[in-house]
Amino acid sequence: MTIPLCELTIGYEFSDAGRDAFAAALAGVILSPYKFYEPFRRQASAVVDTGGVPEDFLAFCRALRDRDRAQEPVVLVRNAPIDRDVPPFDPDDPVRSKYRLKTTFVAEAFLEVFAALTGVTAIGNIDIAYGDVYNDIYPKRSAWHTHSSKGLLSQPFHKDLGSQPIVPDHIHMLSMRCAPENDVCTSFVRSVDMLRELREDELDLVREPVFFTPADPATSYDTGGVYPSHPILTGTARMRFTQGRTRGRTPEAEAVARRLDEQPGRFRKRVQLMPGDLAAVSNHLSLHAREVHEVRDEEALRTRWIIKSANLDDTGPYRRHLVAGTDYLMSDEVA
Repeated sequence: MTIPLCELTIGYEFSDAGRDAFAAALAGVILSPYKFYEPFRRQASAVVDTGGVPEDFLAFCRALRDRDRAQEPVVLVRNAPIDRDVPPFDPDDPVRSKYRLKTTFVAEAFLEVFAALTGVTAIGNIDIAYGDVYNDIYPKRSAWHTHSSKGLLSQPFHKDLGSQPIVPDHIHMLSMRCAPENDVCTSFVRSVDMLRELREDELDLVREPVFFTPADPATSYDTGGVYPSHPILTGTARMRFTQGRTRGRTPEAEAVARRLDEQPGRFRKRVQLMPGDLAAVSNHLSLHAREVHEVRDEEALRTRWIIKSANLDDTGPYRRHLVAGTDYLMSDEVA
């Protein structure tokens, strides 16, 4: 029997009985978040209001609000309620296939409840996956050969949507399907560890807007090679950096960027996210990656599936991006 790798501390683990009772309550959320997000959200809130959430999980979620996020930017929950026995999606169009094949919404309701209990707000982006709040890390045939979220190859350490106008504060990733015999990990490194060994002059330099990050050509529009300058570090630990892609505009900046490339391999924590594992990630205070080391079952890798949501601490600063008539759907264009 293959034992899944886990180098993260487990923050909370559901008992089988607690998971099943919670799943039964969440199964009452019958409206699709992909068609009727706002009524879906109200149904999920009702699960909390009617006592459907285990008391100790309520306490755990509320305690997370007060943790030191820089020191604990990744929280792992195990054995969470999810939808079981969902068939594989069409690899040529997995998103539209999901709309047809996924007819229960336990996982999405769990993510909605978790966001609410931890004091963050799930958002959608009208320019990403049809505006869905819940998106899939799921291989797509046309992207199998890429390092993107829809590829089968390793993905470098990065923060999600770091170059976009709306950068999520938190990424929640809930594993739905993963084969433990494949050595494929989701890996994390804290920003404080990335910065730990920089000299004072290097710390000063990474706060300067003398870096740029070319977009992933597999997932982004061609910009004609024009990329805005940005700092790597703001505040004490908020980073914008993509391993192997962020570059310096001066020799000194380039040298620091290449030094930072080496840090994830030294300080990373790896986990094989098994079905029901939730990784809640502080997006500004850590970087994450997909590491594909050994594949023993290619077909299982092609159906590996994680549901992901983007979340904000406060939607107020992004109010001008809200699509008219909604309080969650964003656009990169200012309204």
